[in-house]
Amino acid sequence: MGDEERTDEFEKQLKAALAREEAPAWFEARVMNAVNQSGALKSRQGMALPHRRWQWVTAAAAAVIMIAAGNEWAHHVALEHIKQAHMDADQRAAGQAAKAKLLLAMRITSTKLAEIQQKVDEAQRND
Repeated sequence: MGDEERTDEFEKQLKAALAREEAPAWFEARVMNAVNQSGALKSRQGMALPHRRWQWVTAAAAAVIMIAAGNEWAHHVALEHIKQAHMDADQRAAGQAAKAKLLLAMRITSTKLAEIQQKVDEAQRND
């Protein structure tokens, strides 16, 4: 399997792993129940207003972390693509150098074979 096929397969797996999935039907009710219980407990303790402020701070911090993680992942993927492009270019350059060496070797061999053929022809004429 070539590098491009592996990259395509990896990207397909990554998309499948990161695909959005709907939450189970019970999830919303369970979360709301937990929020209501937490809110009731805090309001009894006189902490409802500061709790809401911290919810926004926590949500904003979580959003910043998620954005930073997404940017880091995008940066990582871009670097991997750049590395792959450099590897491909290096492999192409190495292949072209090998081709040039092979062509030179074939020219030398052809010249030597022509010289040998000439000597054989001369030897046959002298016989």
